[in-house]
Amino acid sequence: MEDPTLTASAPAYLPATLQLANSQSQQQDDSLSQPAFHYANERHFAEGLSDLASTGMEELEGYEQGVDGEQDASPRDEFPDEACLFIGDLAKHLTEEQLREPFEPFGVASVEIKRDRNTNCSLGYGFAYFHNKHQAAAAKKALYKTVIGSRGIRLGWAQKNTNLFIGDLDPLVTTDMLRETFEKYGPIYKEETFVKHRNYGFVRFRHRKHAEAAKRDMEGKILGSRPIRIGWGEANYQRHCVHIQFDPTESEHLTEGDIISKFDEFGNVRTTNLPRTTQGTLRGFGFIYYDDTDEGELAAANVIAALNGAKVHGVTLQCNFGKKPTSKKKKTGLFSTGLLSSPCF
Repeated sequence: MEDPTLTASAPAYLPATLQLANSQSQQQDDSLSQPAFHYANERHFAEGLSDLASTGMEELEGYEQGVDGEQDASPRDEFPDEACLFIGDLAKHLTEEQLREPFEPFGVASVEIKRDRNTNCSLGYGFAYFHNKHQAAAAKKALYKTVIGSRGIRLGWAQKNTNLFIGDLDPLVTTDMLRETFEKYGPIYKEETFVKHRNYGFVRFRHRKHAEAAKRDMEGKILGSRPIRIGWGEANYQRHCVHIQFDPTESEHLTEGDIISKFDEFGNVRTTNLPRTTQGTLRGFGFIYYDDTDEGELAAANVIAALNGAKVHGVTLQCNFGKKPTSKKKKTGLFSTGLLSSPCF
């Protein structure tokens, strides 16, 4: 499972997978005197190139230029959130040129290393932008843990927040009315679009472009009998993870094997986490992770639709998408420690 820790210093994108705290990893040797990069898994690299080739050259060329020589409206132009990878655990002295090199075989359009505004030091993460999702997916598969400079990088999908908070709702507005109103702007995740407590709700779009349009057009508009207010909601769901809850008093005979066997019917279960008490009994919740791919997300969605409220070995399950765990960092006095004026070590 890839590290799901959120990083607050990435304003442009809210990554689906982020690096561990840079303060720990930066204690490693950052010398770039060794080879520029080497692949962590040659088989995965070959499979990634094979996946890219299977898309067909005509399809990829169509993203670059239209039939009449004009620039084509590619998926990257329309939905950049689907063709961008987050890159974590970067060596401190790595340059954009060095970072770009291993991504070249996959048609990378550009790379970016995020830097401190005051010192210009690398923050230890960046992004790779592609022309389409096929290229990004192939690179993600092939280059995970590739060593660039002195560190094995982490890769994950980078996506902008697409979740809208809808406030001041008329109590008569239903979930169906909310979905019907907002899906005119683009495809939504219906299971994550709902009214709560009859006075507010959430709408999650598939693409940032549609969320921005809906937020701009619907702010202050009348829905039901009163104007609504719209803001950005949380964006911390893992769509390949299923969070299950159940009554621990009913689960005496429930095992991890039972859960895996049932959830495997919907797709490849990658890992499971069913916490237990010190006495060895289940605590009443758990997490099931599918592959972090489109197929994994579809498997998780199908599980939620099929098993929410259903019984597995006599135990009633409540199923929802899992959330990314967040880590609270202690505030540090930057001025007192001299971090703002110190060079990049």
